[in-house]
Amino acid sequence: MAKATKKSSTNAITAHPACPVVDLSRHLMDLWDAADASEREFNKDKALDLIGESVKEQIDDWQSALVSIISFTEAKSPAGALVQMALALDELDSLLSVVVVPAEERQVRELRDVDEHRIGRLVRSAMRAVQKSLGTEFESV
Repeated sequence: MAKATKKSSTNAITAHPACPVVDLSRHLMDLWDAADASEREFNKDKALDLIGESVKEQIDDWQSALVSIISFTEAKSPAGALVQMALALDELDSLLSVVVVPAEERQVRELRDVDEHRIGRLVRSAMRAVQKSLGTEFESV
């Protein structure tokens, strides 16, 4: 009798041998794909707007939680460092938002509620990973 074999999914996440940040980033990419797919699906029918907003909020919450986990995880490879630097840039980009001031009818940049400590953790971890990847070459820089 033949043994049943487990079929691998095309979306299966393969573990990165050296860096947990890379593994976590793959989950984040899956959430971005899910957000895009749900937006396309719920935009087809206006009757589903309320459900679509609820799904969007939930996915946004999951993404934010995963970014927080990544910010506490030390990158162990240049690839992980790149993930963290990209997320740090995204955080920095969201620090300032454009707000239209009605009385003056002009745009003003205003600080938003962003975790400055998360940004610091992401950048410092990325710097350590890049430093380790350079080895003795780093000392000459």
